[in-house]
Amino acid sequence: MAGDRTAKTPALVSNGGIRSANLDYGRDRIMVRGRQPVHAGRPRARRRWRLSGRMLECFVAAVVLATACGGTPDEESVGLEDPPPSLSGPEVEPETQPGTDVAEVVPGEAEADDAAVEVEDDPGEAEADDAAVEVEDDPGEAEADDDAVAGDDPGEASAQDEEPAAEFPDDDFTAIATGAWHSCALREGGRAECWGSNPFGQAEAPEGPFSALAGGERHSCGLRLDGTVECWGNNEVGQTFAPTGSFTALSTGWGHSCGLRADGSIECWGINWDGRADPPEGRFSAVSAGDESSCGVRSDGSISCWGRLHEGQVPDGQFSAVAAGYRHSCAIRIDGTVTCWGDGQLGQTTPPEGRFESVAVGLFHSCGLTVDGGVDCWGDDWYGQGGAPPGRYEAIATGQLHSCGLASTGAVVCWGRNSVLGDGAPSGQFTAIDAGAIHLCGLRVDGSLSCTDGVPSHRLEIPEDGFTAVTTGGWYACGLRPDGVASCWGVDVDGETMVPPDPFSTVAAGGWHSCGVRTDGMIICWGSNEYGQSDAPGGQAVDVSVGGLHSCGVRSDGTITCWGENSYGQSNAPGGSFRAIAAGNYHSCGIRTDGTVTCWGENSYGQSDAPGGSFRAIAAGSHHSCGIRTDGIAACWGDNVYGQSDAPAVQFRAVTVDWDYSCGLLADGNIDCWGLAEVVNPPAGLVMNGAVTEGVVTEAEPPAYGGDCRPPGVQDGVTAGFPLPDWAPEPEGTLRVAVLFVDFDDAPADHTPQQEAELGLPFIEEVIQSHSYRRLDVEFVPLDRWLRAEHGHSHYLEDLLNTQAISADIDAEAVQLAAPYFDFDGIDTVMVVMPSSHLFGGAAGGWVDTGHGVEVPSLRLNAFPHDGWDGMYPWGWVGTHELMHILGLADMYPFEPVSLPELPGGETWVRSAFGMMSLFAYYRPTATDPVPTAVVHDADGSSRTESVPDAIASEMLAWSRWQLGWLDEDQVLCHNEPQASFGLAPVADPGRGIAMAAIPLSEYEVIVLESRRKMGLDLSYEDPLPGGGRIVMPGLLTEGVLVYTVDASILSGDMPVRLFDDTGDFQVTGYPILEVGDQVTVRGYKIAVVDDSGTTHTVTVSRTADG
Repeated sequence: MAGDRTAKTPALVSNGGIRSANLDYGRDRIMVRGRQPVHAGRPRARRRWRLSGRMLECFVAAVVLATACGGTPDEESVGLEDPPPSLSGPEVEPETQPGTDVAEVVPGEAEADDAAVEVEDDPGEAEADDAAVEVEDDPGEAEADDDAVAGDDPGEASAQDEEPAAEFPDDDFTAIATGAWHSCALREGGRAECWGSNPFGQAEAPEGPFSALAGGERHSCGLRLDGTVECWGNNEVGQTFAPTGSFTALSTGWGHSCGLRADGSIECWGINWDGRADPPEGRFSAVSAGDESSCGVRSDGSISCWGRLHEGQVPDGQFSAVAAGYRHSCAIRIDGTVTCWGDGQLGQTTPPEGRFESVAVGLFHSCGLTVDGGVDCWGDDWYGQGGAPPGRYEAIATGQLHSCGLASTGAVVCWGRNSVLGDGAPSGQFTAIDAGAIHLCGLRVDGSLSCTDGVPSHRLEIPEDGFTAVTTGGWYACGLRPDGVASCWGVDVDGETMVPPDPFSTVAAGGWHSCGVRTDGMIICWGSNEYGQSDAPGGQAVDVSVGGLHSCGVRSDGTITCWGENSYGQSNAPGGSFRAIAAGNYHSCGIRTDGTVTCWGENSYGQSDAPGGSFRAIAAGSHHSCGIRTDGIAACWGDNVYGQSDAPAVQFRAVTVDWDYSCGLLADGNIDCWGLAEVVNPPAGLVMNGAVTEGVVTEAEPPAYGGDCRPPGVQDGVTAGFPLPDWAPEPEGTLRVAVLFVDFDDAPADHTPQQEAELGLPFIEEVIQSHSYRRLDVEFVPLDRWLRAEHGHSHYLEDLLNTQAISADIDAEAVQLAAPYFDFDGIDTVMVVMPSSHLFGGAAGGWVDTGHGVEVPSLRLNAFPHDGWDGMYPWGWVGTHELMHILGLADMYPFEPVSLPELPGGETWVRSAFGMMSLFAYYRPTATDPVPTAVVHDADGSSRTESVPDAIASEMLAWSRWQLGWLDEDQVLCHNEPQASFGLAPVADPGRGIAMAAIPLSEYEVIVLESRRKMGLDLSYEDPLPGGGRIVMPGLLTEGVLVYTVDASILSGDMPVRLFDDTGDFQVTGYPILEVGDQVTVRGYKIAVVDDSGTTHTVTVSRTADG
């Protein structure tokens, strides 16, 4: 199992309940210091701009009173004094997230089959004369803000444009809300309707009634009539886990949401980086959840903001409403005028004069509802998002690149760019398709072309019919006619649409250049040529493909030649014979003559890690790739933040990809898209860019719930889903672990390595073998000597949340120190053990080179300094936990501290924990609840009993064992029927019985049931006491059935697994084990324990009316 890995483990630490993982939620992937290369010297693509769905994923969230915006760039804004015509805004990047290892970011991305981008050597600076935009390899999650916030004092009327008002149809909508690429509206009676991009179900509103709606970047929330909140869509950071209780207003941001309670207090939930979800105390009249910050209007009219405030100062004075955004915010003063602050590079902070009733902020634009019912917008208008149709409105909302208004007639009116494909893929029979940055083009069976996009200001004016092929670029498209004449149309920046008058056999469109194979076999290119991407080599060719800044061709002898930009080696074609080529953004892929796929170039998201097997078609985008196998089934790999790599399991004739979406041509000639282009069509009567929609034309395929109890996890992320990360060692067979003992001159070991090893290694070996049912054998290979570190232990400490820990630097040093004495051949993992007499806890994360370029994951035990105790301390439990991380399991406890309310009368909370990955919650014991009691054996030989605040049943959860493949298919019952009765064998020793029952709730969510007995690690356990003696701690308090929910879309440290009664506050109503006679209702399923034979718990499950 030893060998090089292309993706690395996260840094996960254990320190008495303090653990952290360096996870980049914005990109759904793990970032590990030293593993993401910095290409500071990459060539620049000067004066090149593009606005992609990936780079500007800023969303807008709204309800009646509040606006929100998302995106997490870390760099300073760049100047855009004179943007070229194709600019809508700078591409932005997520911040480096906190954790044990610091992510290194990489500048620059040019798009495949799209427009090129401006790439600078220094991501922190921009050249004024080049109008440079700084971008990085990890484009991340930018969000635009969203719905309008209402002012209290309408004041005087403001003038509307002189253009005559439009006549809008009559309808019954009463409220609107917009997200990044989707929108929602509320009808009379409280029914919610949503439309637009829907890869996470954010546009699938539950049944009402609702009184208000809010649209986030990838999730939505609604305020029900009783004041409770219900959210739907993506939940990777807990943004849809709304707290209980009643609210009067609601606002959603990128990864967090906030609500205003009746007493004027604010409560937020979701991600809390920089304190964005930690509102101040006091009474408020309005709240707005932004990207990295939130704002509220206090009862005295002043504005308070919290979180990370990028630019500008919060203004003084009295206000009636506030809209927090991506990098700018706006507020309405009590006199009705608007004040904006923050990044104003495109005029988004320069509001017009006049008085307004409400204001909404988007990514780089803002809109206000004037007192006379008109809409004024300011800032970016490249996609028409600032061009409100004249008319009378009652409410406004702004999305990432679009805006919507509620007309006085009850109609919803939207303008700008809605989603990647607007109303979805075109319907009808097609023979070929190709995806571009903002449009998808298809060739119909009659030779006509159909191109779809949601950008009214840049619609493709398609030439007359009669084509045999079509190809799309960033902002343009090209077609080939039967006589070999090629035509290109769309936005032209560098002559990429100026086709030479030669006859061609094939053409290919890219960023800002195009290429074609002439009928004589010669390749010629036209358009941008800053990197030689249009300097095609001589010789005979049969095919050509154009990427962002490079091109590739297949010669007549089957060899591949590439030319142009080569910062990632994307132009270094491998040898051998090929029959197809696809040039992506900074990578390329080809199909060899034997059908296998080879990719080369950039691989930061695994886009060059092609799967095995035989393929007949290939497509390469920016950060992901797709191919069609010989059986017609599509396979995709690479970035999957929007589900663009989750291809449907159906047969395709062709496949095409771009930044955030993929499309396939079905066997029947229809088009199916996934990722950001998976859309819900708008309702009939909606006014979209001046046209009235006719209702649903194509339906997005609903998720296949009820059939699969293996929910997919975030790609390359540590989740509770399937499969495990590809960097994890095989969980079966033999895992060989090198154990290196390291001490320090200021923390020396006063005992032998063998004595230290006895404190943990035997426990770890036995527990893992037992939990795996003997399917995994851990073979420890210790070096029986202390290795003295070069520096004192304080030299290796790094800040970690509220404490400090030994960093991963000690791992590499330990390997170097051990090299003369140790043979690392065949080693799968390196474990560095430091003296338990000076340190405690553990951390997993990092990779070490054990020689000859072979890298293996590493972990550290006894990594946190302690205040000191006499002698050594056992670390077997921590070591097992950290090895589970190496195998790919996620933490089940929250990385953020848990805050519990104070109990009266000396009552105490009891923490009930289960499994090696620490699933836990607190309960307040009642007369019927068991209370944990420990037996203390003092050093003098006396004994006593004491109540303790913890009950820890460490036997591994059945779900974790199933993730690792330690449970067989016939040991897991996947329940999809309205009702059932079944027996559960104890998870510690199920034999051939059913060890786990699973009830799928959605694509990512599952209810899990398992039987717990007082056996294995669910028995009591011993810990030594400082100064001598020991304490016997309780394990499982009562035998019964454990019920919990799994959400595979949530990453490690954000509670991907929760006890059934935990609503998000880490509190349950009692000890969470169901005994005979107990029953609970979980997410529409009634679960009851009806019998206990001593070896089997019998459970009945029935679906309720809400199930």
